[in-house]
Amino acid sequence: MYRYSIETRVLENNHEVILGNRRNGEWIKTTKEILEFIDEYMKCSAQELNDFFESFSEEDKIYLLSLIEILKKIDIIVAIDDLRDYRVDIDDVLITLTERCNLTCKHCSMNATSIKNDDKLSYEDIIRIIDQLKELEVKKVILTGGEPMVRNDFFKIIKYIKENTQLSIGVMTNATLINKDNIDELVKYSDSLDISIDGVDEETCSVIRGKGVFNRVISVVKMLKNRGYENIALSMVETPNNSRFVKKFYELCKELAIIPAVRKFEYIGRAVENKEFLNKVYSEDVTLTLRSGEFENDNDGEKQLSKHNMPRIKMGRCGALRKSLSINHNGTILPCSLLNKEEDSLGNVLDTELRNLFVTQNLTDLGSYKKLDRLEALPNQECSTCNVRYFCLTCPHITELVSDGLETKNSICNGRKDYLEELVWG
Repeated sequence: MYRYSIETRVLENNHEVILGNRRNGEWIKTTKEILEFIDEYMKCSAQELNDFFESFSEEDKIYLLSLIEILKKIDIIVAIDDLRDYRVDIDDVLITLTERCNLTCKHCSMNATSIKNDDKLSYEDIIRIIDQLKELEVKKVILTGGEPMVRNDFFKIIKYIKENTQLSIGVMTNATLINKDNIDELVKYSDSLDISIDGVDEETCSVIRGKGVFNRVISVVKMLKNRGYENIALSMVETPNNSRFVKKFYELCKELAIIPAVRKFEYIGRAVENKEFLNKVYSEDVTLTLRSGEFENDNDGEKQLSKHNMPRIKMGRCGALRKSLSINHNGTILPCSLLNKEEDSLGNVLDTELRNLFVTQNLTDLGSYKKLDRLEALPNQECSTCNVRYFCLTCPHITELVSDGLETKNSICNGRKDYLEELVWG
């Protein structure tokens, strides 16, 4: 007999339904009538299946069995005694090596501190974490900060990871400390870079990150490309006053042949004290950009956001505590670096073995998991009946801000619902 995975979610739209797995993001659309048959099928024992299919034509039987096999393959349906969906299976871990940074960006969510401060995690602490991730067969580690490269032992750390583990190494950086003397070592020991820039030229970048940053970043990107380093993402935080530059940002990334990443702005960290300033910069004639249908796929299949050509959208929230977790600058283990309240803590890596935490415990017993489940219940009744809700509020942190009244639902929903409905339901 079978059951629905604890990660399975159902959306309805008139006579159609969507069955999806919020952990892996896969989903399939069918009808309510077919869903009723699937429900009946799962109640049947092996002996009862023959009776169940007696009323079906051969063609309908083949169709239903094919559909059920797909649902099993994407873990929407699982065997009743298969408990894999109750366990944590971490693929990637983000480690904040330091809270220090050489820049003082106006919108820094971490409120990064001066480079003169001391780091909480020693080199030995970090290596002990890495060895545990290796034992747990984690696939990727992402090193971030602050600015991770302010650490004097940064290259010693990535060299150890590369030479002693099979972990893929990602680095989130402002790129201003990358130069001709260390770039070859970075290329050798890292696998991907996520570079923050928050602008499309010197003027738009400097008001957030400081003078000269834009040109230094572009220069670094070109140096990396010249060395054959291709796995580069350039990120921009979309604020209320720079939304009109998003299209230019995508054009810049296309010109540089790198991956664009646009992130939502939040008034947390240093952004709180700079709120008035951030709202004034480029405030004239600002039009919020709905990025649907503005960018087309080019001939080589480069992924651009387009309503008609966009890659298949995933269902469900991010992988926090399902496929990923975060370790902050003092060793606190969190589902995500943005979910960093005391109630989110899973312990501290300095006195908690990761194996004990994630191998011996049930996923659903963890307090943080229960909180994520509560957040997925969505902050109000209007959202709870929305027919695209599992494709929309996919970030638990954003959901928490809405729930706490620090973010408005309308700022998330306006324009987005119509876009998602067309994308998902057609």
